[in-house]
Amino acid sequence: MANKVKKQLNFKSWLLKYRVKIGLALLLITLPVAYVTALYLGNYIRYNEVEFDGEKISSFEKTYITIEDETNHEIINLETNDLIIQIKLVEIKQPQYENPGYYTFKAKVVDKTDHLIENVQITMILSTKWMNAKSQPRSLYPTNNFSSNISLDFKERLPKSPLWFVTVHQPHLYVKVSYQTPIALEQVKSITHYFSTDLYGLTPSVIVDNQDK
Repeated sequence: MANKVKKQLNFKSWLLKYRVKIGLALLLITLPVAYVTALYLGNYIRYNEVEFDGEKISSFEKTYITIEDETNHEIINLETNDLIIQIKLVEIKQPQYENPGYYTFKAKVVDKTDHLIENVQITMILSTKWMNAKSQPRSLYPTNNFSSNISLDFKERLPKSPLWFVTVHQPHLYVKVSYQTPIALEQVKSITHYFSTDLYGLTPSVIVDNQDK
């Protein structure tokens, strides 16, 4: 019992004697950890929002990929209860010298219901997570056939590592889908959905076409 009390007193004395050094050591450990955590968390939150028409959006619906039977092209599908927007990544051009790069897409709409759907519009933006790199928005009114090519300028050369252990390979494609459906008494209901797709791992259709030659 006496030995136990003596050990406790010795430990308290040691803590008292070296309290300043212990405090400094803890400070040197916790400050970098807190700084790095704040840096990563701040970047994640800051670059997880995309602005459409002056409104910042941070919640997005998921998309899924299918393969087009006739061409083997990969199709990005944005599905709602009323329709499916299908988008092809046609080409990726990296920036060179003073010339900005660009991503080229095609899109079409597939109806899922018998009721009338009007004024279908999509707005596309390219934006990266973890770093400030994005395109200007581009809009189009898709039809039931794939549209002409639409390109979004993108000035950042990727891949890039903005933080330790973080590599940005490709931007995300963010899409606002808006349309109208009729309701009672000749009125219409406006519907809006927001989707996000990571383009990393997708093969542009021009590359698929060249491989099939």
